Amino acid sequence: MAQYDSRADFTIPVLLDKEYTVYVRKRPFLHEFLERVSKMFEIVIFTASKKIYAEKLLDVLDPDKKLFSRRLYRDSCILQDGTFTKDLTVLGIDLGKVAIVDNSPQVFPSSSCYNRFLSTSFVSFSYNRFFIYFIDYIHDPKYLALYRITYLVLCQSLNL
Repeated sequence: MAQYDSRADFTIPVLLDKEYTVYVRKRPFLHEFLERVSKMFEIVIFTASKKIYAEKLLDVLDPDKKLFSRRLYRDSCILQDGTFTKDLTVLGIDLGKVAIVDNSPQVFPSSSCYNRFLSTSFVSFSYNRFFIYFIDYIHDPKYLALYRITYLVLCQSLNL
């Protein structure tokens, strides 16, 4: 797991073969983004991370379980050519009503969804404004077609 990080926003303990401490840095504007888009869409988290780790992280981000309507983990993925592929059909919904935000386009079959938004990967850059740009984008009248979207699937590796 990660080494000590004095800039971490919080830590979570994870028990695998032994107990590890995971140091988590949140992407700038994460909470503002989640609060705003949760009023517009049903937010689904779909990650290739193991549930034992991801669930603890998501519980910190959404302790009252009001932001994320569903959480899907590695056990919902398909291992294909060494990559965990996210099959959106497991959602059981009209994929035309789904928008995906992910930093890794190769994890989705090309036909799984038409509304894809490739985010930047986040390591630790404090000036990273992806979430603010995305909110501006979905509020821009030029993109009215997006308003038929009812589900927003956040699929980034869980360094949100």
